Amino acid sequence: MKLILIILLATFVTIGNARNLTNSNSNSKYKRDGCYAPPSFYGGVCYSQEGLFGSSGFKIKYCFDQIGDVNMQCKGLGAISDTQWGMIDMGVFQPGGCGTLNWGDAAGKPGVQCKGLPTGTSFNWNWS
Repeated sequence: MKLILIILLATFVTIGNARNLTNSNSNSKYKRDGCYAPPSFYGGVCYSQEGLFGSSGFKIKYCFDQIGDVNMQCKGLGAISDTQWGMIDMGVFQPGGCGTLNWGDAAGKPGVQCKGLPTGTSFNWNWS
């Protein structure tokens, strides 16, 4: 079991270009362009191209930049509990809006899933 975990972690680091962040140095932003929020229903998950190694108590901040003046309702990948991960509803955002979720000490690639209200929109996003 330990060997499988080590292999998976090594693969993640190699493929994901993971960053080791703590709350004290989380000012860096990693940007993702070219995502789409369909009208009135959630589109596919749009994952960061950078990975993240969190630390105990770490929170991730997702920020959005819609193309046009369209509101979006978004979910972000985060910690539901100490042992569960998933997409968590962050609410409705105007262009330039941000939301924060618990991340904790896990490793993974941040991701978001959005729907346009009332019309669809392309959007860019970043995390820190």
